[in-house]
Amino acid sequence: PVTGSISDRIGRDATAMVTMAAGVLGYGGLVAAAALDLGLPVTVGAVGLVGLAMSWGAPIQSRFMDLLSDAERGAGFGLVRTAYMVTGASGSVVVGSVSDAAGWAVAFGLLACVMALGLATLTANRLLDLGY
Repeated sequence: PVTGSISDRIGRDATAMVTMAAGVLGYGGLVAAAALDLGLPVTVGAVGLVGLAMSWGAPIQSRFMDLLSDAERGAGFGLVRTAYMVTGASGSVVVGSVSDAAGWAVAFGLLACVMALGLATLTANRLLDLGY
């Protein structure tokens, strides 16, 4: 609810970009904390950022609702939500498989890369909307 409320105030894309950046820093921080033995404070901070990153759905969901017409909001929203929920739900299987094959650092590094891809996509979209 907090992330959705913030997206009402500062915009959907900006809020989604904040959640993606939090994911990059959070998952990257977990990898760095483990690899470099940075201790509990860095780990706790990284976990907080990961928690924020996990709220990406609220601004993205609101963004789709803004784009859909009244006639499309029923089936269209259901289709969009199903697509991203199925994709998101497969994440635990992928992360688990990668961690079994290559370790947790690689799995969390992959999550950081996925969040970076989302951030890059949103940033590019934002720049195109601004005319750059």
